[in-house]
Order: sequence, then structure tokens, then C-alpha cells
Amino acid sequence: MAGVEIERKFLFRPCAPKKFLNDLGVTYTKYSMQQYYISTEKYPNIRYRKKNNNFYKTIKSGDGLVRREEEFAVTQEEFLKHLDKHSGRIIEKDRFVFVYDDITYELDIFKKDLKGLCYLEVEFSDEISAKAFELPDIFSSLNIAEVTEDSRFNNVSLSIPGSIPSLHTDLEKLDRKMKLVLPKVINTYPISIEPFESTETAILAMLQNKAQKIDECRKNLLDEPNSFDKLYDFWVSMRKAKAVLEEFEEFFDSTWFSRHLQNISQLMAQTNAKRDIGLFLVDIENYRGLLSNKRSDDLDKIVNILKNKYDEYEAKTTGLANSELLTYEISALERPKIDKNQHNKTLQQPIVISVMRILQNRIENIIQDGKDIDRVTNLNGHHHLRIQFKKLCCIIEDTETFILNDKYVNAITMVKNIENLLGEYHDLQFQRIFLISLLNDIGKEDTKMKKTIKKLRDLINIKELENQTIFQKDLKLFMNEHKNLKQLFKY
Repeated sequence: MAGVEIERKFLFRPCAPKKFLNDLGVTYTKYSMQQYYISTEKYPNIRYRKKNNNFYKTIKSGDGLVRREEEFAVTQEEFLKHLDKHSGRIIEKDRFVFVYDDITYELDIFKKDLKGLCYLEVEFSDEISAKAFELPDIFSSLNIAEVTEDSRFNNVSLSIPGSIPSLHTDLEKLDRKMKLVLPKVINTYPISIEPFESTETAILAMLQNKAQKIDECRKNLLDEPNSFDKLYDFWVSMRKAKAVLEEFEEFFDSTWFSRHLQNISQLMAQTNAKRDIGLFLVDIENYRGLLSNKRSDDLDKIVNILKNKYDEYEAKTTGLANSELLTYEISALERPKIDKNQHNKTLQQPIVISVMRILQNRIENIIQDGKDIDRVTNLNGHHHLRIQFKKLCCIIEDTETFILNDKYVNAITMVKNIENLLGEYHDLQFQRIFLISLLNDIGKEDTKMKKTIKKLRDLINIKELENQTIFQKDLKLFMNEHKNLKQLFKY
């Protein structure tokens, strides 16, 4: 059957089609498709397609909105006969055909090495109707961009082995867009990157965003060098930049990566002690409310010791915020050295494909480490797991715009809860070690202070046991929910 095909095509976010269509309240017909292309001197693009148990041969010509199409039903034998002659990859996908507001739509979900690619097609009887069509708002949460005129997204191009096509937004435009994003959860730092942005552009944008955040927090710290909140924000900004470097390590020049990871780790280490003391000062006021008034004088002495140590770091903090090394690192993060020689293919694939792989690997690492955690695991074991959760948290935050609101809030809340519990475990260990050192410094005759320190250590032990109980419960929940976390980017 010969004719003209008039259709528009919209690139969608990775999609769980049955759930989406059921939520939409429409009935649909599903077709499992397998197709390949061969080329002859007369017809450069001949498509053979298996659609459920039916077989077709189609000759298409032209690009964009209007194309000529000739389609014929063929036998299974003919379909198999030309299979060995196919050029490029064999495309496999599921097509969901449904009607919404009297318009027929085709939702294609690709499989195997094109997994993650999803688009919606709408066919029209004439060009006027096609050009007048506006995609209904109901699809806005899935729609990324119209790709009708982008030949990279036609099936012939997709049959050529290579990465899934991606978008390439100008970095300045992307940076302006990122500044407008508001967080769905407090104390998170979302950035606005579309899931089909190229991996290279997305990495550059992420690091540029992190560099700007470090610079902003540095200036705030210089304005208030003795503010614990400003110090903490500064430390977090560097931690998030470090997480991006580590999660995308494979894409950086190895020498550049090693140098700058070491530098950022060194900068962070200079703030660690002051951060730990600052948190102890906050916690000790909570302990005060749990102890009798006769311990108040001793607590005041401990607070003064902590404050003196905290103040000792003020000059170091100011020096760090003004340091040439920090300025150098901010500049380096804004212009990272990407290894295009080895990774050009994956750098051009959509960021969502790269992140899905990274996310799944991170979750698998957590599952493995989590199995080894128990009540007697040493500090290093908890610290390692904490770092894993921090990285997972950063991945989810940086890809917030890929994820449905409810799924994002549930995921980030669960991950942050565990991260915070592991962080508190670290803080309690620091407090315990500090109090032991304090015991060694005070005179043997100061029995009252010794009793106060013992009371504090008892409170720390109680808090640690309470946290461990909550942690074990939350970790078990994570273990049960990890399969859903791996599907975060599906709608």
C-alpha cells in the first residue's frame, strides 16, 4: 500500500508505559516489534518489521513531517530471508497504541541497547492538521522535546550502531535555567538538566554549578568566619563537587581527576575538625537538658574548651577560604578536562542512560556493604557506608528534574535519613573520643568533672543504641525498596 505518512514525533522521558497509560485512564493495544533495514541500489532504506505475529516490508523516503511510504504484508520466510543482509542493529521495541481525545497516539518503548529511549508519535491526514496540533498538557510531565525534524531520532538512524541521540544545550543557557530551579525538599540543591541532555554537557553543567556553589559559600564564610552554619554549607558544597567527580570518574582525564580529587579532599580535611567541634557544641546543649543542674558548671567548662578549640580554627578557615588552592580548584571545576579519546561515544549518549548505570552500581555497592553492617561493625565500616549514601544522595539530587515528585521525595527522604543516621554515628564517635582525651587531661582529684564526663558518655551510648535501632530498621527498608530505587527515572 503506497501513500504519504504525515506524523510528528516527541521525545519522552524514560517511561513505565502501562502505569502511565493506566493512570491516564485509556485502553491500549500493545505490539511487540522487531525491525531491521536493508539497502538496495534503488531503495536505500527498506524496512522489514515483525509486529506481533505479522510481518511487513516498508519502503520510506524523505525526512521530517511528511514522508512517502509503501508498505506490504510479507511472509515470515521473507522476513527471515533478508535478516542476514541487514545493516546496523536490529531494533526491538514495544508499541502502545491508544486514543486520547479522539486522537490516536503511538508510544514506542525501545529495548536492549536502545533501552531508555521513548517517544510518542502522532499521525495526521494532512499537513494543516499536523502543524495545528498541540500536544495536550497531560503529556507535559513526559515530554522533553519535539524531534520530528531531527533525523537522528528516525528509526533508520537509530538502526546505526552507536549511542542513543542526545540534546546539546548551550552551557550558558543551561546555567541560566539551573539557577531558576527550586528544591522539592529542603536542604537539597537541584539543578535543571533534561534527561536526554548529552552526558558531556550534563557533566560540564553539574561541575560548573558546583563550582559556583563553592564560590558562593566561600564568600558567605568570609563574611561570617565564625559561623558554624556558613562553615557547614561550605563543607557540603565541596563534598557535593567531590561526589560528582567520583561518580563520573571514568569520563575525566585520569591525571586531571587524581590531582583535583586530591586537592578537594585536602581542602575538605582542613574543615573537618572545626565541623566536628561545632556539631558537638550543638549536641552538648541537648545533653544539658537531660542532666541535673549540678552538672551545669562542668558542662560550661567543657563548652568553653570546645569554643576555644573552635576559635583556634577561625584563622585557618579564613586562610582556607582565601587560599590560592581553593581559587584554583573553583576554576578547574568550571573547566574540567574530559577524556574524549576513550569515551566520546558514551559522552554523547543521554545523561539519563549514564546516570541509570551509575545509580544501579551505587545501589548494588550499598546492598553489598549493608549486608556486612551490624551493631559491632567498626567506625570504618559505618564511614564507608555513609560515603556510599552521600554519593547516592548527590546523584538523586542532581537528577531531581528527571524524577516524578512523589518518587523523588520518597527516595531522597529515605536516603537522607540513613545518611544522617550514619553521620550521627560518626559524630558520636568523635564526641566519645574527645571526652576520653579530656579525661586524660583533667586531674585525678577532679572527681566531679569525671562523673559529669561519665554521664555524658552514658548519654552518648544511649543515643548511639537508639540510632542503631533506627538505622537497622531504615536500612532494612532500603534493602526492600532498592528495586524501586533503580526505577527512579521511569515514569
